[in-house]
Amino acid sequence: MKDIPFETISTAAYCFQKKRKEIVIPSHEVMNQVWVEAFESKPLPKVDFEKQMLIGVFYGERLTSGYGVQVSSITDEGERIVVRVKLTRPQAMAENRASQPYHVVRCPHTAKNVVFKYLS
Repeated sequence: MKDIPFETISTAAYCFQKKRKEIVIPSHEVMNQVWVEAFESKPLPKVDFEKQMLIGVFYGERLTSGYGVQVSSITDEGERIVVRVKLTRPQAMAENRASQPYHVVRCPHTAKNVVFKYLS
């Protein structure tokens, strides 16, 4: 098992992606589609898809604020890449406002199968 370095491209509590979704973004075409769906007019990140790819995790719409999603690690486990994701819930009274937490990261490009594991 080998850790894969990654960096956050964008993370926040609000976007336009209302369904829970995990996605590997290996190309400009896929990035353009995902970006318009989730962020509408937010500027596209700079990504060299020959060497890099994006991974996005969207929590889906929650009825209040205070929820969060975080890519905590990415590891190469031989035949597959494992993305470990931590979901958080409000710890106290939350604002009565719908939220759509997400985390998008950039990492080295791979052709291996990517799987997502949620941490408790």
